[in-house]
Amino acid sequence: MGKRTNIPRDGENAAFDDEIEDLITRFIFHIPETELAESNRFLHHVEKAHWSYIDDSRSKNPKLPHLKWKDFVRAFVDRIPASVITNIKDYDLEENLKSFAAYQGNIPTRGIIALSADCRRALFIESMACPKCWSLPKGKREEDESDFDCAIREAREETGFDFTPFVRPESQQQAGVDYIEMKEKKIRGHVIFYIARAVPEDYDYQPTCRGEVSSIRFHRIDKAIKNERGIRYTYLAQCVLKQLPGVIANLPGVSNGKTRRGMKRPQRKEKPLAVEVCDSEDKHSSILRTPVAPVGRCFPEDIGRVVLTRGPVADRLMMALLA
Repeated sequence: MGKRTNIPRDGENAAFDDEIEDLITRFIFHIPETELAESNRFLHHVEKAHWSYIDDSRSKNPKLPHLKWKDFVRAFVDRIPASVITNIKDYDLEENLKSFAAYQGNIPTRGIIALSADCRRALFIESMACPKCWSLPKGKREEDESDFDCAIREAREETGFDFTPFVRPESQQQAGVDYIEMKEKKIRGHVIFYIARAVPEDYDYQPTCRGEVSSIRFHRIDKAIKNERGIRYTYLAQCVLKQLPGVIANLPGVSNGKTRRGMKRPQRKEKPLAVEVCDSEDKHSSILRTPVAPVGRCFPEDIGRVVLTRGPVADRLMMALLA
């Protein structure tokens, strides 16, 4: 007995047939036959139709069956007229799906690492396809789309937020500071994640794409790295987390000092110097804040003080400091 699926038989569900016919018209009819003849490019367009079916068709008509990718392709291909693709009836579904999976693995992935103002938390998403498993906002790059535009688009679709103002302009970006770039055997394809700094934590993040993201939440980076709470992260997210502390340390305004919890914090600046020159007889004193103090914000309790009794040495020091 064959495996049971949700695919309605042809003519069994008129609403489903009409919907698939509409998707074929929108996503297949206008594509040149030379491109449709190439299996991976054909399935690329079928994949877009599948997303539209999930995001739009089923939201308008919840009675339409929920179809996984493989079942959707089968239903979609079965309903394409032979006049549109001449060899469609000879289509080897299993073989071509394997080829398409490999093809997708080589498509560049671009995403966003959204950091809180203190750089201690990052925004993660939980996928409906993999419940209780968290990843970073990301997606595949379209043809003729720039790396940066892809990252912004995918993150906006998955979170409902435009991160453009929070990422340094492309012309000023530096590797290892403004983005993380990865390419290794276990990660299929070339991956770039752009750093978005000081994104709001109180924003109501909601995906614009339906049927993909179930939850959006900020996680403590140090706890995610150590997996203290037993939360599952995708392999790609784990690879990014390993590199993230080093990248955060290189961000402008962030130093290499470590807090007790293992995260980076700004190093304490040297105390600005104040020289107090005291008269040896009446103990009258005056304070001179010297221009040799490091530039930066300081508060009264941060000021170091050197007390000198008035005399030739003290007078010469005052003259030198005032010069």
